[in-house]
Amino acid sequence: MPLLLLTTTGRRSGVSRTVPLIYVKTESAYVVVASAAGAERNPGWFHNLVADPIALVQVGSSRWTVHARVTDPDERELLYEEFKGLNRAFVRFEQQTVREIPVVMLEPVDCESF
Repeated sequence: MPLLLLTTTGRRSGVSRTVPLIYVKTESAYVVVASAAGAERNPGWFHNLVADPIALVQVGSSRWTVHARVTDPDERELLYEEFKGLNRAFVRFEQQTVREIPVVMLEPVDCESF
């Protein structure tokens, strides 16, 4: 599974927090899902991105500053299908919760370094 490290700023604490996430890469962004393994609540990192969409992504030894945005419904549907094809656990996560699992685009602030 392709993993990235996402560092967000805590919306309440102001403390930087880093989490490993499975991702899909598009031409212009890294895409992650706020599945929380099918929990009833979105993960903390998602709430942090909503409060402050500027974050840091690391893949291997490369790092980028990114701007996060929650996908629109059409984008979400297509991209979540990719995750389900990548790992069947995402099907189970979707079945375990009543919430719609958010899909987040992490778009580089400096496109030349992406």
